[in-house]
Amino acid sequence: MFIKKWFNAAKYFLSKIQILVVDELYYSQFGWRTWVNKTWKNIDINIIKTKLWITDHLVVYRGDVSNNSIVSSIIPKIYQCDATYLIFCYQVISLNEFMLLCSSAKVLTLRKVTVKNDDGTEVSFEKLFEQLPQLKEIEITFTTPSNNTPKKTFKEFWEIPQLSIYDNFCLCDIPEIFDINSFYSFMKKNKNAKIFLSFSDEISEECKTRLEAIIDEITETENHEYKVPFIRFPGIDEKRFNKLFNIFCR
Repeated sequence: MFIKKWFNAAKYFLSKIQILVVDELYYSQFGWRTWVNKTWKNIDINIIKTKLWITDHLVVYRGDVSNNSIVSSIIPKIYQCDATYLIFCYQVISLNEFMLLCSSAKVLTLRKVTVKNDDGTEVSFEKLFEQLPQLKEIEITFTTPSNNTPKKTFKEFWEIPQLSIYDNFCLCDIPEIFDINSFYSFMKKNKNAKIFLSFSDEISEECKTRLEAIIDEITETENHEYKVPFIRFPGIDEKRFNKLFNIFCR
């Protein structure tokens, strides 16, 4: 009861200094909305005079290559972002913007999102997660099959210390330059993280053959001393797919 009264008093104080506390902020085809008293309320970001303090969810569902600055557009309106659950789709943002919004993230989804340094170069995705040690769940959908990502980036990703204590992570549209051997080494030691990997339509037959060999090893092993991952790629045969899926779901 005391905490509730304190929080209500804090909200009143913040309203006096023109800071609006928002638990959940969403952007979709309906524009910006927030969930208040079990009802969706529209927010016109362009006309509100208060700064926003986001405490829980920040989600940008709507976006494409021609509308990729939605996240950046709200930065001037942000007083503070303590959101622990964030989803960004089809956005281009700076590293400073990323850290401002995601510094408290525990669950983070980036679907075809590009994060850039001050000089315009792209931040490699493993560098982003090294700076967010509190993360527990991640989902990444790569922007293009090549993603302009060097192979060493994938190698370094599997070497991030906190990766082994994640609850879940999912990589989608994985490009050809994915470091399968580094992943395999991580997989054999992973006892906690639930892993889902979905590969790009453009991966080579050589890559598919290597993935098939890993899947066959998993499905032919009776006792696994590691957390079994789920792996999907174009052309995987139904029998192999089903055997792995059944083990993954145990």
